[in-house]
Amino acid sequence: MASPGTVTARPAVAFLGLGALGAPMAANLARAGFPLTVHNRSQGPEAALVAAGAVAASSAPEAVAAAELICLCLSDDDAVGAVLERVAPRLAAGSLVVDFSTIAPASSAARPWLPSWPAGRWPTSMPP
Repeated sequence: MASPGTVTARPAVAFLGLGALGAPMAANLARAGFPLTVHNRSQGPEAALVAAGAVAASSAPEAVAAAELICLCLSDDDAVGAVLERVAPRLAAGSLVVDFSTIAPASSAARPWLPSWPAGRWPTSMPP
């Protein structure tokens, strides 16, 4: 049995958005040995991460299909909303979405209204 605080298995991670902030964050996850699937709307930023051991997905829904932890680092409110609409049906039970995107707090707080979002799957960690 592992001692308290010891990580015994690393969760599968999907990282969506590999811009100036997302690419280095995803690279740190790859270096730390997390199973990592990445997706970006343009394919250029994925190459370095694939070289570091990540798997490139052809779409956001494909990226999240087997992930336990989904990291978003997208450009704006509209991008976050559009991606969440597309990935919601593919989220595994018990998965966690962490949004690092540059969006308005009110936009983040409004996410539970997404029509295709499974009930109870959007944790609210910060009030607007």
